[in-house]
Amino acid sequence: MVILCNVMEIIVSMDLIFEEAKKHEKGENIEVFMEKWEQDSVGFEMSKLKKIRTQSITGYGLRLIKEGRVGFSGGTACDPEDFVQRALDSAKYGPQARFELPEATDYKTVKTYDEKIYNMTVEEMVRKGREVLEFLTNSQPGYQYDVTLDRFVGKKALLSGRMDISRNSTAYSFAIVAHSFVEGNFLNYYEGFSYSTLDMMQKEETDEMSTARKVLSILELAENEDEILSGSYPVIFSPNSFAEILHSILTGLNGRAIEKGASPLAGKMYEQVLPEFVNVYDDGTVDGSPLSAPFDDEGIPVKRQALIEKGVIKNFILDLQTAGALKMQPSGNGQRSYSSLPRPYSNVVFFSEGDSFRGELIKKISTGLYVEQVIGGHTGNPYSGDFQLNFDLGFKIKNGSITGRVKNIMIAGNAYRLFDSLCGISVEKKWAGKYCLPYVCFEDVRVAGRQP
Repeated sequence: MVILCNVMEIIVSMDLIFEEAKKHEKGENIEVFMEKWEQDSVGFEMSKLKKIRTQSITGYGLRLIKEGRVGFSGGTACDPEDFVQRALDSAKYGPQARFELPEATDYKTVKTYDEKIYNMTVEEMVRKGREVLEFLTNSQPGYQYDVTLDRFVGKKALLSGRMDISRNSTAYSFAIVAHSFVEGNFLNYYEGFSYSTLDMMQKEETDEMSTARKVLSILELAENEDEILSGSYPVIFSPNSFAEILHSILTGLNGRAIEKGASPLAGKMYEQVLPEFVNVYDDGTVDGSPLSAPFDDEGIPVKRQALIEKGVIKNFILDLQTAGALKMQPSGNGQRSYSSLPRPYSNVVFFSEGDSFRGELIKKISTGLYVEQVIGGHTGNPYSGDFQLNFDLGFKIKNGSITGRVKNIMIAGNAYRLFDSLCGISVEKKWAGKYCLPYVCFEDVRVAGRQP
């Protein structure tokens, strides 16, 4: 019998899948995961309204442990017999289970849902987009602009022999991309934000118009041009560009990489790997972040934890499977969709706060660079820490001032060795996706620019 899924049948469908699985295995070895979301998207391309789209999905994943091996099935249809049989079949060849399914516990209250976002209309999003576009095109008509607005409402639930829990979430995202297609001055500059509550947006003093003003301020800086010779220079990274560097460190801390021995940080728990003034935290309990939650996708409590404290490794990023393989406790970093098994990923990442303002970091540099936006992060090797990045938008600093945009600039190196020359961290922090990061200055960065 095929059971059609709708919103009113979510709990019933989870129960039916669970009860069917119990015919073949003990309840403590069975887990049903449900993911439901709907999303409204409004998109303006090249300064014109191009897209209004609504999407929704409800999907289920069944994970079970059969004779010590993990079986899994997932999909949007919910025929319980089919779900269970596919999971049982996959368990014959599945990985060895290094864990037991957890019990429910007390979870911290985290603000991830906003009724105002839930009630936000497409008409309201279109109006905001038009207002921003009018402001941008009147202020700087030499560019084309893309503006996107997204409203997201979601729910996740877990049902096993040991827990029956669920959580709701919302998110509102806004982004601007400014384009220049002038020959010799090609540019795509991005600025945006995403919050799960509008209160967080107000706390951060960020809204659609302030984002547009940030874009215009960067475009004004980019009007002048300069150049720099190849060599080694101090370089200030914006939060957006620094996230590409920090990604290598987080990859090295990931339990999958540790388990497989692919990380240079394997076997270095409680050892100093970065300068003693460097702290990196994973905190998925921050109110208002779209990546925050009271528990991860395996029912493990999410918490604030030091990954690196005073340069010393304190924790790895673990889900149930990698924690079991490493004989450690899970860290609340199991993430998945309805169609996949969990994997360890960082939640919300924070980096050390410094004691200088960005402007003070710039004033200290005689000759160097400020990089706002990079491309090419995928071309390096995040496991070894090696990176090779092109300046998508960068500027020359001369005698403590930004003098103009530089083009055709590439930087390369190793993230771990690069941290040895970390010489400045700003007080200001900015959200860059799941990262909340400062501006940072490295004293000795190898730069490929104009040849002498």
